[in-house]
Amino acid sequence: MIRTLTPIALVHAEEWKAIVKYCMDEVAAHNYECPDDNTIVIWTTHDGITDAPSMHGAYNSELSQQTPDHVNVVWLTGNCDYPEGFSWEGNWSPHMARTHFIHLFETVIGKKYAGSRSENRG
Repeated sequence: MIRTLTPIALVHAEEWKAIVKYCMDEVAAHNYECPDDNTIVIWTTHDGITDAPSMHGAYNSELSQQTPDHVNVVWLTGNCDYPEGFSWEGNWSPHMARTHFIHLFETVIGKKYAGSRSENRG
């Protein structure tokens, strides 16, 4: 299985920190794991074969070189046995990851996500 890295969003560094904090909250923690301040791992409930947790993928942050005080959010494809595509149960495509991230952003930050021209989305 090929695991790819794809830029999916550009957010202010403080917004990224708020999203990581939210994902570590007890209510959200059953779907997310944040091993450090730069990574949000998203889990499936089970992989359908072993009934063990599997990873949809992970959001990683990289300091933006073009936009001061912002981070590029990069998607790392998951490790599920299901192929990447349009199944919410398996690995998420970059489009699905972006859709989920925008919803997460709007939930946590309380405003609409507005992509900019400086957004690096490969």
